Amino acid sequence: MVISDILEWLGVISAIIYVFLASKGNRYCFVFGLVSSVIFVEICYSSRLYFETAINVYYVIMSFVGWYTWKSVSGEIDIVRLNNRSFIGLLITSILVAMFLGFFVEEYTNADLPYLDSITTVLAVLATWMMVKKQLENWIVWIIADGLSIFMYFSKDHIPMSFLFLIYTTLAFYGYFIWKKKMIPA
Repeated sequence: MVISDILEWLGVISAIIYVFLASKGNRYCFVFGLVSSVIFVEICYSSRLYFETAINVYYVIMSFVGWYTWKSVSGEIDIVRLNNRSFIGLLITSILVAMFLGFFVEEYTNADLPYLDSITTVLAVLATWMMVKKQLENWIVWIIADGLSIFMYFSKDHIPMSFLFLIYTTLAFYGYFIWKKKMIPA
């Protein structure tokens, strides 16, 4: 096993711990998110998945934002729910932005899988922002983004990362139900 394989698995394990702790509402998730994101910046860049590289830089920043935002005396997070109109509007806007970015990158770079890379990235930006804001629907967005990422990484022969996104998808379902139980009644 070469160093890059070891780093990829370290990133995968850290990322799994991140999502598991996030599903429990534990702010230490952001420490593990930071570790995995730093590792994934290198992996994605070397695979010419430029949006995935960018999203991992964003995750590094959001790890610090999330750590600060989730700081509370009780250790519990106050989960909120979006109305359907707002949620659907966010999804439609994200898809339109992703299509524009995919077109731009396809025309002007040597990126692989530009549309798939852009949609998974834009949805991940949305889901991360929603998670930091403690919105229940972040898990639905993660289910979509992670499901698409399974195929993307598999097609690039990143089997550990493809496996990671299979676990992410499963944990996103788990996180949704855990957060829904903890949610403040509207």
